[in-house]
Amino acid sequence: MKFENINILLETIDNGIILIDENLNILFWNIWLETRSGIKSNDIINKSILEFFPEIKENVFKRKIKTALALNSTAFYNAENTKPLIKIKQPRVTSKFFEFMQQSITIVPYDQEKRIVCLYVYDNTRLSEQNKRLKQLTEELEEQIVQNKTKDRLMYEQSKMAALGDMIHNIAHQWRQPLSIISTTATGVAFQKKMDILDDSQLIENMENINKSTQYLSKVIDTFRGFVDRNKEYKVVNISKEILEAIDIVKPSLMYHGIELIEKNECLSKNYYNEMTCHELPEVLINLINNAKEALTFNDIKKPWIKIDIIDDKKHIFISVEDNAGGVKENIKDKIFEPYFTTKHKSKGTGLGLHICYRIITESLNGKISIENTLNGAKFTIKLEK
Repeated sequence: MKFENINILLETIDNGIILIDENLNILFWNIWLETRSGIKSNDIINKSILEFFPEIKENVFKRKIKTALALNSTAFYNAENTKPLIKIKQPRVTSKFFEFMQQSITIVPYDQEKRIVCLYVYDNTRLSEQNKRLKQLTEELEEQIVQNKTKDRLMYEQSKMAALGDMIHNIAHQWRQPLSIISTTATGVAFQKKMDILDDSQLIENMENINKSTQYLSKVIDTFRGFVDRNKEYKVVNISKEILEAIDIVKPSLMYHGIELIEKNECLSKNYYNEMTCHELPEVLINLINNAKEALTFNDIKKPWIKIDIIDDKKHIFISVEDNAGGVKENIKDKIFEPYFTTKHKSKGTGLGLHICYRIITESLNGKISIENTLNGAKFTIKLEK
């Protein structure tokens, strides 16, 4: 099969482009991939990609391609960091952390009748390396804090440093997904436009997703600034809107893990709150949702769900996050918000996440946060005065 009419476009894009059918036979392999993989186009075209990259999970990959063709919509292949879709060895001078190029893969329908898709291979090794460096720095900071926790005289200073370190880690974690959405959506739209397969409804939806992600990135920075700056201006803020935007950010991750999200919102009023601290409230909510997600995944719950209730009783606003992961042991429930106390393995938890949530709610928002066990699992409740 020949693609002379788009060769110039595909060969000049500074990313990998593969045209592949649903049986995983390669139909096009651009120069960018030739240069980095060492595999020539003439050697791989009309052959199965599995002949060259046998470590690919065939069933998962085929399912992603069939889904994209069936829905006529962009799909994403999320390979593990240590197992990229296409193994491209990295020169040691390029990356000190990764042996192979770190990738994000966008799958775009190309020809539904002939069952062909286009794979857009994006090299995100640099971003992954920066995240890894940041994680190392955060772990070093957390380790230093743990070593010094017996010094009561420095407890407050250590807690502040830990909070900043954890906040930096949260920024890196929360930026990763919006940045990936922006990158893959933008490149997917550009490619669909070039192929003349982009309609107005897809364009509007994709642009809205990009705009929503960029606004969230800005709010994350505002939250960090507000955490260290106590000179804050108070204004009317719609708390319900802030919370719903935070929920929109974590929805893709919950869907990826097969977790059902149940929402109930009875709060529509605006409330006098500090704008900066209201941006900290979604950070607390994201932390609680992520904790619930980890508990559901760790306990291998068959039909996992997370329920979020927002209730306005005219005097107070109640926000609850409940899961069906089985709950927290009663003998440790009262310690859950203490600094350095964690239910996770010591290699995965510092006990600072819920402590910081407690400080934001009680100090920044003058509210209360509590935990109880229900028939299903753990339920965190935040109470704010209006």
